[in-house]
Amino acid sequence: MTDPLSFPFLEGAALSGAVTFMYNRVSAALDRRAGRSSTGQQEEAGSETSQLTPHTERMNEDRVRRFVEYATWLRGLEQNEHLNGSDHDLRRFLGRIREELEEVYGMGFAFGPGEKRKPRGSGAVVDVFQTAETVDGHLRGVRARGVAENADVRIIQGLGNVGNGAEATGLEIDGTIG
Repeated sequence: MTDPLSFPFLEGAALSGAVTFMYNRVSAALDRRAGRSSTGQQEEAGSETSQLTPHTERMNEDRVRRFVEYATWLRGLEQNEHLNGSDHDLRRFLGRIREELEEVYGMGFAFGPGEKRKPRGSGAVVDVFQTAETVDGHLRGVRARGVAENADVRIIQGLGNVGNGAEATGLEIDGTIG
């Protein structure tokens, strides 16, 4: 799982270019999902030219809703001449968008100098979404001995009250994923 704060520190034209690239990819995925586009586009992704085709089967209704929100925000960022690459909230936001784009496109998108990104979805994919108003005993999202380098694991927990002595574990490494 990628830490959204790992989005590289970029300034000026590099940051603007990353925002524009991500806006174009989000828009293309939405267009393809809506049937407005049928072919991938040749574009520069980092230093490599690749066929960029979104996998629309990975675009459920929640993701479509998020992508519509991302498109609005990215469009606004594109028009901002004073983007601050050291802004942690901005980097967290861009990191979250990049992570979802990598899932939808099945490839990594590198933006920073020397940054290497592995293709997303090339190994085991584990998504755990847990919600609980009250946890009185033990709640575990995933138990594994290890996580393979090419595995994608995402755990999202929305917990209300975790009782005294109760335990809510998102990931416990004891077996292997991937």
